Amino acid sequence: MNIKQYFGVKTKVFLFVLSAVLANLMVFWLGAAFAPLIAFLFIGANFFLRDALHETFGEKNLMWKMLCLSVITGWVSFLINPSVYMIALASTVAFVSSTLSDTVVYQVLKNKAWLMKVNASNVVSSAIDTVVFMFIAFGGAPLYLLLLQFCTKLLGGAAWSIILKGLK
Repeated sequence: MNIKQYFGVKTKVFLFVLSAVLANLMVFWLGAAFAPLIAFLFIGANFFLRDALHETFGEKNLMWKMLCLSVITGWVSFLINPSVYMIALASTVAFVSSTLSDTVVYQVLKNKAWLMKVNASNVVSSAIDTVVFMFIAFGGAPLYLLLLQFCTKLLGGAAWSIILKGLK
């Protein structure tokens, strides 16, 4: 047996939700200044897992499944710590918005190489996720922080997609 056999749909779903919940809780506890680091580690992983789930789920009800998972991440964050309600709301709206765009771009590129479609779809979704999240969670952010957040999501997603490429 190899590790890929253990990286099935349940594991991907669990890690998808876990990475978003950890990101939400850590942003709440540490604040906006730590958002870029959290984005690199946890949202980059989440974006990789989202695209891995695209491969696993196939096209049948893909958008519905991904939107449900995006909402679940916010609810789980809120259930663990109701004080994170604004972060959870911001995260849910940002994930739903970015998931819609990511899914469209990913599906347009579905016949391209894995790294191409993952990273191209992450460019669009990282921009949307960053702007929506920072404005709902914190009422906005300085341009440098928005750019840093966007870049760290891209770099994190690229790093995870390279490191875990064989597990998609």
